[in-house]
Amino acid sequence: MTKRRKLKKDIPWKKLLILSLSLIFSLFILYVFFFSSIFKISTMHISGSTYVPLKEVEAFYAPLKGQNIFFADVATKTLEAKFPLIASVHVEKNFPNSITINIVEYPPAVLVQTPAITYVYSENGIVVDKVANSSTKYLLPLVITTESNASLIPASSLISFVNALEKDKHEFATTFMFIPPFELIANYTDKHTVTFSLHTNQTKQMQEMEEIRTGLGFTKCKNLDVRFENVYCSS
Repeated sequence: MTKRRKLKKDIPWKKLLILSLSLIFSLFILYVFFFSSIFKISTMHISGSTYVPLKEVEAFYAPLKGQNIFFADVATKTLEAKFPLIASVHVEKNFPNSITINIVEYPPAVLVQTPAITYVYSENGIVVDKVANSSTKYLLPLVITTESNASLIPASSLISFVNALEKDKHEFATTFMFIPPFELIANYTDKHTVTFSLHTNQTKQMQEMEEIRTGLGFTKCKNLDVRFENVYCSS
């Protein structure tokens, strides 16, 4: 009887010990996750930033350092809004305490050669570089213009037209000329030209060019003007 009673008295102490150890373990886990430096962001790796200044991206994400990696707000949309040249951002959390930021920028698309300098425009119409007019650094479609003020060049429309004409599998445009304020002339290998208006419907003008090409052919229309309601053709 005495032995049995002793066993009964020992049972609550074992439970208490187990509960105490469980509580200590839980508090330890909470401390590790929320208060220790193990899961606090200490390093960041940034890749893909070619034209957006790396220092500015680092400054944008600097407040993440010291934050808990589980709850850190990476705010990729805010970064895209701050830098229009960025097409997308992917942030990868590398446990326990580092993050990798992969940036995808809009690529260079068109060269616009002014009398003084050549501007390199990205696919979404932003100047990403400036080079000498004789430079061969970029192998991109070339637009020549007399307009020296980059802010007066309708870059988005210009790039849209040039990209569409570059995809034309039937013919190859050697160079383009931008005549301010809205005129674009495409020069082709057989020396014929097509004149477009940058503020008139692009699809319609392209269709009119195609109709002339398949109907009359460019041998009869060496100089084609599709800017207006009436198409002008001259040999």
